[in-house]
Amino acid sequence: FPSLGDMGKNGTKAGDLFLTIRVLPSREFRRRGGDIFSEVKIDLPTAVLGGTISVPTLTGPVKLKIPAGTQTGTEFRLRALGVPGRGDQYVLVSLKTPTSLSKAEQELWQKLTRS
Repeated sequence: FPSLGDMGKNGTKAGDLFLTIRVLPSREFRRRGGDIFSEVKIDLPTAVLGGTISVPTLTGPVKLKIPAGTQTGTEFRLRALGVPGRGDQYVLVSLKTPTSLSKAEQELWQKLTRS
């Protein structure tokens, strides 16, 4: 900022003001230029049947429609939700696989695999 710094010696005009801004790393987002990248996990029924999920963005959560048949590794683009005025947000989807199933759930999965 020109002429917004401290006054010079012996009453000379003010110098220029320089600011240094550091952006701390985020656990939720990665940045590349003006674009923001994030990852969300979805459950298997949402991946198979489709649905709507809530996705965090720099300005707060937004709804993202997941089409039926979505695969792990699918990337969705949220236009103009990256760095303000500069980029988009890209959301990478991965499947959340259940780690423990009840006996009834196991039987249902077995029935599905036999179809």
